[in-house]
Amino acid sequence: MERDRSNDGVSVQLHVVGEVMRKPPLVELQVDVIILNHASEPRWVLLPRQAGHKPAADGGVDTLEVEQWGRLRVGSWLGTGGFRAVRIGADARVQLDKMPVQWWRHDDDPQPDLEVVAVKVLRIDGKPAESYFERVPVSSGNAGGSGGGGSSVIATVRHRPDHAEVTVELVDDVRVSMIPWPRD
Repeated sequence: MERDRSNDGVSVQLHVVGEVMRKPPLVELQVDVIILNHASEPRWVLLPRQAGHKPAADGGVDTLEVEQWGRLRVGSWLGTGGFRAVRIGADARVQLDKMPVQWWRHDDDPQPDLEVVAVKVLRIDGKPAESYFERVPVSSGNAGGSGGGGSSVIATVRHRPDHAEVTVELVDDVRVSMIPWPRD
């Protein structure tokens, strides 16, 4: 008898591969990301847009930019609670190269943690997150692509005409195992 894998978690590897200096004190970290879904059903994995901020923890969102990363579609939600989200299929692997993450560095501050959240259901303004995409953005098998000029915004969705932020609801948290990046 096969064991029930519907509650299995995801594994994530994050590796900062570069820094791009923006208008001080802003630094853009370029982060390579590998995500493995060990479950028998899809998951939403939320990635940080800003170092030191847990995705979707600090507020709402006002705009969705749909990014194309190779064959993969990534939801990039903007706002005080902004994050990137990947819908990863059962037993799938996703790789994003040079994902930009903002870091407001002051003096010699050490780089803050990069946090990742995974959930079974993601709702934006009370609606399933996948409803904001032209087609359901589930990755299956191996998928991924490169940022830093290799990704592009293919659609923009404003949630409200007055640009007010809407709520983000994370349903059924999933365990995230942070795996150290192999040494070079």
